[in-house]
Order: sequence, then C-alpha cells, then structure tokens
Amino acid sequence: MNKVRIAHNPTFQSQTGAEELSTMLQGHNVDSSLISTSYPNTEILLSENEVDIVIVPLEEFPIVYDKESITIAGLSERKLPGYNLLIKEDSVDKVADFRLKNGSKILANNSLVAAQLTSINPTLHVIQSGKGHNDSFQQFIDCEADAMVVSQLDGIEISKEYNHLQLVHLHPREIIPQAGSGVIAWITHSENIELKRLLNKIHNKETALATNIERTALKLSSEQGINDICAYCYTDLKHFYHLIIAMKTQELVKQTFSQSTSANLAQLAIKTLTI
Repeated sequence: MNKVRIAHNPTFQSQTGAEELSTMLQGHNVDSSLISTSYPNTEILLSENEVDIVIVPLEEFPIVYDKESITIAGLSERKLPGYNLLIKEDSVDKVADFRLKNGSKILANNSLVAAQLTSINPTLHVIQSGKGHNDSFQQFIDCEADAMVVSQLDGIEISKEYNHLQLVHLHPREIIPQAGSGVIAWITHSENIELKRLLNKIHNKETALATNIERTALKLSSEQGINDICAYCYTDLKHFYHLIIAMKTQELVKQTFSQSTSANLAQLAIKTLTI
C-alpha cells in the first residue's frame, strides 16, 4: 500500500486528526491525500471507493452501528478532551462561575452538558444549537447567545481568529463530556484487510481501553432506556481507572467509580446508578 485517501469534515478537530494520521502513516512509508468534505454518509464515501479512511470524532460515531460494511480500524491518542466556552466580550464577568455573567444564554448542542453547567449556575439559560459545526458558530455570532459550548480544539482555534471572544476551559472531570471526547476514530471499509492491518500498528491501545469503558457505559444505559448520559474515563499515576458518569433521568446525577482494573468498570457504574 503506497497511498491512502483520508476524508475529514471542515472542523478543526477533524482536520487536525487527519493531518496527524497522515504524519503517522508517513512513518510507515505510506503517503496520503487529505480530502475536506461535509460528508453526510460515511458508508457511501467508503463503499463507492471515493476515499479509504474517514476521520470521525469518536463521540459522534454510534455505539451500535448497523452497517457491517464499515468499521473503526483504529483510534488516535486522546488529546484535549472536554469542552471550552466561547464567551462574547460584553458577557464576561471575571468573578462569576465560568467567567460568565449571571443570566447569560449559552448555545449548546448537548442537553446534558448544558444541564451540568446550569446545575452549577442555575441563572444560566440554554439555547439549542444547530447540528453542523459551521452552522452552530454562525448561529452563535448571529443570535442573542452570550456563550457557546465547543470542543477544546475548536475553541482554541476559533479564539485565535476571533480574539474578541473569551475562552474558558471546562475541565472534563467537572463538566463531563460525551464518551470518546478528544479521540479520533479512523473509519474504513470492513473488507479492506490490508489497510486495517496497517492502522492497527498505529492504533492507540491505551486510548481504546478508556473509551471502551465509556462507550460500554453508554450502551448499557441505553439498554436501560437512559440516553441522557456523559462518560469520561482516565487513569492516574498508580494506573487506577476512574470513570465519571453524568446521567439524567428525573434529576442530574454525577458520580465517580474507581478500581485497579478496567474489567467490568462500566457494568459496575451503570448497575449502581440504575438500581
């Protein structure tokens, strides 16, 4: 295999993920071309042989995917998990929670992330954002929202261009992100064995251990009829696993589960929270 075609959407997160994968492939003597596309259907891109790999933020890839023709062939190293707040200049209050004036309106595309923010400052109001990254940011610029929730990387890059916006980091252990946050999934056609073997060589196994726990928690909660859940797993210096769950049924619940092994950590967490 001498060259692969990598598709990514126009967001900073996806573009950066594609560039980093391209660099890693060069280390295995494989060249690549990057294709920016607002792909509506990953399966069609791959099945029609338009590209070889599609870059997808792991948090956006379904836990249960009913198309057997495509698969996650590898994961990137986790970088910059969680979110940032982009705040318009006249809404900044340096002594308030999140440096955001009380009563401010926040644009967000995830209701549970928004619920975590309002649980800390109940005066905040949430506006549901559009689905597309570019649409959401334009909505933020145009509408009455005072702040917007974005991925860490997108927030950093946007604030470079729009330096009048204040950037506030939301730590993933405080505002729990969606499962897979900060990780890029490399999606390929299931029958492309040669490419799958290549990607497996650079696949980040430590990332996979943590995100498998997060995504298992999502799957198990969904089986219980609970879809409003965020999950973040990390390891400490002693190599203990810590899984933080934010879940909303009747009310918002946030709880941390820890053990020395990754085995059945997600099962323990969901069983405890759904008893």
